[in-house]
Amino acid sequence: MLRVIQIYWNICMLRAGPQDLPASHVLLAAALLAYAAVAVLIAHTILPNYSAAALAAAVDTLLLAVLSRGLLWARMLTKRWNQTCSALAGTGCIFEIILWPINIWQHAISNSEPRFSLPLVLVLTILVWNVAVIAHILRHALTTSLFNGALLAVLYTYVTISAFRGLFIAAG
Repeated sequence: MLRVIQIYWNICMLRAGPQDLPASHVLLAAALLAYAAVAVLIAHTILPNYSAAALAAAVDTLLLAVLSRGLLWARMLTKRWNQTCSALAGTGCIFEIILWPINIWQHAISNSEPRFSLPLVLVLTILVWNVAVIAHILRHALTTSLFNGALLAVLYTYVTISAFRGLFIAAG
């Protein structure tokens, strides 16, 4: 297990790719469950109750799985889905764990501090790093250029943030 976590970290550091993970259904399920569980914690820093946060996490996890499957399907590379989706979920989980205390900090000072604060800068920095990692994963999974991976990563990030805002922030 420690070996797999090390691979996820190396993917975050752009030193490994999704192909370095085992193509295991068990690992994929574990990565998606971990991603969803930590996503509930992140969503709860924004949403008022755990049921809304759980629904947001479920939607986010479903989007991760469906969008990654769709991209691979479009390139006729669906055999890479286990590793790609596992890489996206595992690295996403790492980013969410890093973001969780920063989001709590941001929420705690949001009423007393100006809108532009150190936690916000940290969140934006981590978001850029996360998009770079998604681009790296997609580049390897789709056998494409880093530029195309970056475009797809930005599009993926835009879709997931827009879905969250549209379904949970605007509705709430």
